[in-house]
Amino acid sequence: MHILGRRRATPRQRWLARLLSAPFLGLMLFVLALVTAQVPPAPLSAALLPPRQPEALAPHDTTPDRRPLGAVPVPTPPPWEGDIVNPAAAVQLGKAFFWEEQVGSDDRVACATCHFSAGVDQRTINTMNPGPNGIIEAQPNTTFSPAVDDIQGSQGIAPCTTDPTVLPPEGQEPPVTVFGDPVLGKNAPRQVTGRNAPPTTNAVHNRDNFWDGRARFQFRDPQTGAVVYSTNGSLASQAVGPPLNGVEMSCAGRTWAQLANKLLGRQPLGLQQVDPTDSALGTLAHPSGIGLNTSYDQLIRSAFGNPQNLPNGSGDDHAKIRANFGRIWGQAVQAYVSTLVSGQTPFDDFLAGNEEALTEQEERGLGIFRGKGQCATCHGENLMGDAAVDFFLQNGPVNEDGGSQGFHNNGVRPTADDRGRFNVTGSAQDDGAFKTPILRNVALTSPFFHTGAFATIRSLIEFYSRGGDFRNPQLASRIRSLGLDLEEIAELEAFLGRPLTDPRVSAQQAPFDHPLLCPPNGPVLPAVGAAGTATPAPGACALHAAGAGIAQMTGTLVDVPGTVSGSFHYAFSAGGTSTAGAGTLSLDLTPVADVVVTTVDQVFLETDGATISGLGFLHPRNQPLSFVRTVRYRAHFQGNHPGGVGDTFAIGFYDAVTGEKYGELGGPLLAGANTFGP
Repeated sequence: MHILGRRRATPRQRWLARLLSAPFLGLMLFVLALVTAQVPPAPLSAALLPPRQPEALAPHDTTPDRRPLGAVPVPTPPPWEGDIVNPAAAVQLGKAFFWEEQVGSDDRVACATCHFSAGVDQRTINTMNPGPNGIIEAQPNTTFSPAVDDIQGSQGIAPCTTDPTVLPPEGQEPPVTVFGDPVLGKNAPRQVTGRNAPPTTNAVHNRDNFWDGRARFQFRDPQTGAVVYSTNGSLASQAVGPPLNGVEMSCAGRTWAQLANKLLGRQPLGLQQVDPTDSALGTLAHPSGIGLNTSYDQLIRSAFGNPQNLPNGSGDDHAKIRANFGRIWGQAVQAYVSTLVSGQTPFDDFLAGNEEALTEQEERGLGIFRGKGQCATCHGENLMGDAAVDFFLQNGPVNEDGGSQGFHNNGVRPTADDRGRFNVTGSAQDDGAFKTPILRNVALTSPFFHTGAFATIRSLIEFYSRGGDFRNPQLASRIRSLGLDLEEIAELEAFLGRPLTDPRVSAQQAPFDHPLLCPPNGPVLPAVGAAGTATPAPGACALHAAGAGIAQMTGTLVDVPGTVSGSFHYAFSAGGTSTAGAGTLSLDLTPVADVVVTTVDQVFLETDGATISGLGFLHPRNQPLSFVRTVRYRAHFQGNHPGGVGDTFAIGFYDAVTGEKYGELGGPLLAGANTFGP
């Protein structure tokens, strides 16, 4: 008979229940322990052993953490949080976002533009920020005197604004007004950040990111403020900062909805070559070699599923993507940057037990690092640093000075110059404190500190050996004179070089391979596949040189009344793959504002960088240009042109010395007449 669906126990079942009762079971376990203690266990076959998993150290474990980086778990958000449905597709989308130059309001600035070289920016033209005194006194990639308060930052975008209320057709920027730079002038029109770009490689291990840690471990939707990741989301928090920043990548006022709208109408990486063997994007590379053979709509669907399932907004699928684009961006970029972990260094081999991985000099340098140099106090025994997630879990949130764990005032500049972590926490113990950087690949990531004021590893060691440069009241207690002699400095320098460099990073091998990048005033980075370094293809940046510009941009160049001198000219450019001189084109330039123009440079047309002959000259080339008030332009294309319908047109100033175009406006050419500007 069944009662409430349960069968009554049989006598044998009742006997087994008594046998397994707590008192009897405890007695049996005690006897078993006595027996097995006398008999060594038989070794298991290696084939039967489970794979060894990385183990985090227990909280407050005082054992030095000397695990190879590959044995340190990569911090990840809780798997039940966020919106990603396909992690591999999210890495593809994140890599496209990170390297996409079309994200910049001028189609020239990607996230990677400031992190292209081992995760940092090593450009030398127009990289100086004048610092607190407003005067540029130093040269880039040099070690500055402590008397100089300049910052070696990263050049971003020329000053411009946009109307956040306008949603233009997909693929286009909203109307933009471009201004001259009041400090740097026309010869250096792009703005420069107030801090040196920190490395993105290994940044996934930082609990909080950016120099001041304002990219918090908790990732919030930048459009709504809702929590997306409750922990281990600082890379996503960092990723959503630059795309709308009015110095770095965006005209002031641009919104996430406007950026989404632009990319939804563009070919992914449509101005850049993509290697067919790219470790993440190769299967999506367009057969032409330019861009991806898909759309951002499809990339987002592959990574995040049906847009209607995203939490914000309503309407059709693209309206949902626009309403959720900030959280999409942050999660996707974090998924990609989390793969950039450089754990295959000689030092990792040494930590794994290979005593031959370091030379004698390098091993003596390691001894100084852990001993007299006191470097490991901040940077850790395995060189991950005290700002890492693992260090926080082991040692808690507060350092010995009462400030945030992983942030210190090291006396590189007076506290008042930049208050750093204090601006995030408001704590007096954090005044002038900055994040401890991860030292891996340090031989590839100069200049150093948030100021970029130290160009070499030796200058860095000498700084710490003398106990810093400024005895700030808030100076970290661990900053003191070390008295390293020349031999010790050389040994420490040797250890910080080759042993900490992952050869995949220097060779740009997977996962550090990438699409083509053409940084303004920087070196051309050719597209490389998983195997590593490639040779730049001729004309690789032709789409940029030909002025593929901002669609429907309203161009306004403002100058202090007076003269702008130098080799400037108005550049009218058409992109395409046609032969120079084929077809006909009529061109009309009409100033439409109250303006005085005394001399204008040559007007010319170029296709794929080749000047088309027979257009004629309006004025002599390389003559000074003078104007007052605001200059606006209207240009018309009529009839046939060499590139064909669908190519792009742009107008703007061109600096022949630096190769820099700015103040561009333009868009895709249609059949018949085309008007750009006001």
